[in-house]
Amino acid sequence: GRNPIRPTLVASGFGGATWTELSGGLPNPDATNVGRIGLDIYAANPDIAYAIYTNGSNISGLFKTTNFGDSWTNVDPDDELSNGTGGFSWYFGQVRVHPTNPDIVYVLDVAFMRSVNGGANWPIIYGYGGPNILHVDHHALAFHPTNPDYILNGNDGGINISTDGGVNFTKVADLPVNQFYEIGLDRNNPERLYGGTQDNGTLRTLTGATDDWTRIFGGDGFYVIVDHSNPNIIYAESQNGNLGKSTNGGASFFGATSGISGRTNWSTPVVMDPVNSSILYYGSDRVWKTTNGASSWTAVSPVLHNATPGSRLGTVTTIGVSPALTSVVWAGTDDGKVWVTADGGSNWTNTSTGLPNRWVTRVIAHPVDEATAYATFNGLRWKEAEAKVMRTTNLGASWEDITANLPEAPVNAFAVFTDDNFRTYLFAGSDLGAYYSVDDGLSWEYISSDFPMVTVYDMKVHETADYLAIGTHARSMYKMDLAQILVGIDDPATDTAPQDFALLQNYPNPFNPTTTIE
Repeated sequence: GRNPIRPTLVASGFGGATWTELSGGLPNPDATNVGRIGLDIYAANPDIAYAIYTNGSNISGLFKTTNFGDSWTNVDPDDELSNGTGGFSWYFGQVRVHPTNPDIVYVLDVAFMRSVNGGANWPIIYGYGGPNILHVDHHALAFHPTNPDYILNGNDGGINISTDGGVNFTKVADLPVNQFYEIGLDRNNPERLYGGTQDNGTLRTLTGATDDWTRIFGGDGFYVIVDHSNPNIIYAESQNGNLGKSTNGGASFFGATSGISGRTNWSTPVVMDPVNSSILYYGSDRVWKTTNGASSWTAVSPVLHNATPGSRLGTVTTIGVSPALTSVVWAGTDDGKVWVTADGGSNWTNTSTGLPNRWVTRVIAHPVDEATAYATFNGLRWKEAEAKVMRTTNLGASWEDITANLPEAPVNAFAVFTDDNFRTYLFAGSDLGAYYSVDDGLSWEYISSDFPMVTVYDMKVHETADYLAIGTHARSMYKMDLAQILVGIDDPATDTAPQDFALLQNYPNPFNPTTTIE
């Protein structure tokens, strides 16, 4: 059907004082489905311009004018450009013209496409089969002001440079701009960090350095788990719950979702029992459990959401297993429900009373108290402010709002750390940075003046190495020593009760300098 927004091209020859809708060979937005329109004007002659039209999914035509928009010609009548779109032209769909040659045209889509004869044909289509150094999904193209054959290309893999007008590319050294969704830590090898990233798969470092990250699993990366009994066993996930398992340290993976069915989220939660690594939980529209390392799965919950059939909601968004008592398992959904089981999945209780009716981003169990858990919430679709962090100390029978002075923004990540003296520290990651609390949520402080104000998607504490890993959605991953974050906080080991009281001389009244107070 026709797009109700009615995309169209308009032009002004009077500095913007008046505008005229252009037609003259362009698709009619009142009669056809016109989606995104990309436009570029030839720098040396504004009478020449190219407009790329999409139909909501793919490119429907590339049109050229040589008379300031009075008339347009489709220069791709054979639909050659559709070979490089993949159904995502509504998101990409851009065109660029070489600054000194109007016949050299570039189209940015899933693929990078180049024509040297005004669009008559496209001999260069760098898509999934293009050079390994040129990532798919192209967003930006910039020309050097004095050497227009020197081109910067921005794509989902970073930045590439061409010195020959787009025939060949080299990749710029890795930039810390990955968008991490999830973090995985190796309990036995704290220097090894893993993470699932948007468009760049599952990445890891074996040394903790910044320059040796490699991809071990493809797609859009999400949850990644290292077996705490055998670090050669790794679970990695791509979008919509595509879970793989490796038994050779990530050298290869095989499918690990046998028996699972039901609707899954873009980011499908998968967690491992912190004691028994053969037990994992997976969330679709219900919770699934394996006791044999993902060889097979069994549903252990009913459908946990209450979404309207046919709606986009209706998935489990987070699962948390209590380290204190692993039979206690929590699950949250995209329609604001939080459930708990105290027997490993045989019986479930809806604990949503008193919680915000918002997308549940995390349910994190307290490390040493099986009755305590923390739930965090999104909520960009509503105008009114709602709680973003809630705490229960009685297995969900009641909840308390501990959002306190956190900013009014979605909380996407949460972590809890308890030190050897049983002092609890909370960490919250939001769309507006990262925060910590030393008073169980009564107040929050920004995590560090050195940490950027950036969206945080995941936080994990390495319990034995005492560091916090933070996955951001634009500034890659950070690792911070807990001592660095909590600097200045009294060590509870030295905060002991007094054994006696010493009284100084209260001149001129004589008395013994030391006495006992009962």
